Amino acid sequence: LANYFSNSVLNSPKKFSYSSSSLVRVTFGKLPPFSEEYQHLYRRSLEENQKQHRQNWSKVDKTGQTKIDYSINPSYFSRQKIERMTVEKYIQERLPIPSKSIENTLQLLAEDCTIPFIARYRKDKTGNLDEVAIEQIFKFNKSFDDIVKRKESILKSIEEQNALTPELQNKIEQSFDLQELEDLYLPYKKRKKTKADTAREKGLEPLAKMIMSQKSDDVAYLASKYLNKDVADEDEALQGARDIIAEWLNENLYIRKNLRRLFQRKAVIATKVVKTKKDEEDAQKFSQYFDWQEPLNRTPSHRLLAMLRAENEGFVKVSVSVEKEEALEIMENAVIKSQNECAKQIALAIADSYKRLLEPAISNET
Repeated sequence: LANYFSNSVLNSPKKFSYSSSSLVRVTFGKLPPFSEEYQHLYRRSLEENQKQHRQNWSKVDKTGQTKIDYSINPSYFSRQKIERMTVEKYIQERLPIPSKSIENTLQLLAEDCTIPFIARYRKDKTGNLDEVAIEQIFKFNKSFDDIVKRKESILKSIEEQNALTPELQNKIEQSFDLQELEDLYLPYKKRKKTKADTAREKGLEPLAKMIMSQKSDDVAYLASKYLNKDVADEDEALQGARDIIAEWLNENLYIRKNLRRLFQRKAVIATKVVKTKKDEEDAQKFSQYFDWQEPLNRTPSHRLLAMLRAENEGFVKVSVSVEKEEALEIMENAVIKSQNECAKQIALAIADSYKRLLEPAISNET
């Protein structure tokens, strides 16, 4: 039905029109008659559009009353179906299972059937899926629900800050990756006061923008324009601008995605003994990890768990890292487009952003 309205109605030169003093009038060409259920859905769609203030005021009608033209909102017609189709597509992209089997399995799970029961007695519905496949569908369904709830929470938080733009809302609604959602939400998270916040309070954000534009070769002259009672000299002004740029880089989705890929491919896990606990008796069972390192993607699960246990008990410190030069090169290629003095300031901000913000965050994620 949503596709029907999208294709047949939205592309029509004529529209549904609704007057505050009259019933709904259908003013486009002939279409198949609506059932009572569809008429009800259409009326509800109009009400929803009105609540969302998606209205386009036009001239008054013949009675002298203001008329409103609404573009049909097909999302209301099949919101539950669209969400259901989305979860099926979400699972199908991750599992090589026919969509009909996924749909039927989700229906059985929604009816509180257990996984063993479905696997044994509902083979005709699931297409002979075994318990492993059904459990995977169950897990991805839960993952989808968690993502939807997180989206709602993020949208509500940003909206309360009056910072939700249509573009940002669309990006959040289209994303089904938790890390990407958190990256989109990062600039709006409640946090402690940062160096960048302090620099903004000193009025240095315009200077940071001018440096990022990379159009000037005299940054000292640019910085001199922003001296005030809180900014003593050009060096302090440039430092504040670099703090702001470092935060921008930390919030850059492209940079974060590429650094994650780098960590996934080339990260090295290393452990170092805590010197004050090196001679304790309980520490000796972890002596293998007093000075250890290896590629993270080749680390067996049992060894990784042993390292983490040793860290939890306070005997070693675990770190995950990549070659710093390669990480900095990714960031520089993403933002540096010139070879002037502005580029040098950006390079300093890149090094600071990676060391102070990006490396700790992505290392912990990995």
